[in-house]
Amino acid sequence: MRKRRKRWKAPNNPTAAAKQVWRHVYPLEPWPKGWRVEWVGFMRNVHGLTLYGRKVVLLSYADARKNRVAELLCHEFVHVRCGHKLRHGKDFTRLEQAAVARLYTPA
Repeated sequence: MRKRRKRWKAPNNPTAAAKQVWRHVYPLEPWPKGWRVEWVGFMRNVHGLTLYGRKVVLLSYADARKNRVAELLCHEFVHVRCGHKLRHGKDFTRLEQAAVARLYTPA
């Protein structure tokens, strides 16, 4: 008989840390109402995902150690701010790079 795996449990709630990143990157804008950030154990070939209907940003915990989570949050924040209107492309990349640049600029 096969043993069941233990269900993966998130180590913490990343929303508070994400709010700090948001405040640094977008100091004049309040945190989007109703939005939260959650860890998921693993998402194949996806590091982050924005779910507009649920107002949640999902981050892959398995990939978090390999990547810069703050930069990933900047990417997802562009999705949150622009909604379905803006897809990946030149304009999206420009906004993402500007957010990351502000992230590394001293306050």
